[in-house]
Amino acid sequence: MNNPITQSELVEVLGEIRQGFKAVNDSLNQLEKGQAEMKAELNGIDKRLTNVESSVQKIPDLSEKIGELKNWKQIGIILITALVSSILTGTIGGFIGWFIRLNFPHTNVLTKMESLVS
Repeated sequence: MNNPITQSELVEVLGEIRQGFKAVNDSLNQLEKGQAEMKAELNGIDKRLTNVESSVQKIPDLSEKIGELKNWKQIGIILITALVSSILTGTIGGFIGWFIRLNFPHTNVLTKMESLVS
């Protein structure tokens, strides 16, 4: 029952063990390469995340500036409205004065009223 192990069998087993170690080393090298690639991708993702974080931190400032722009738009609209209304008021007032002068040419309103009273 106890068979003696020959030297050729030992060499064969040793060769298989070496092949196994070589396969394990190859697998380990592939894992290390994959890990290095993952680290490189992770660094790229970290950089993009940093950019996004800085952009997100700017959002309150941008919204405040947009709010200020809205206020400036409102102020601009108010100024334009005031300008247009003053122009229209002057034009309409001038038109009414011109119309009154057309209806009462060369007469003074006070002299006309005095003539009516006397």
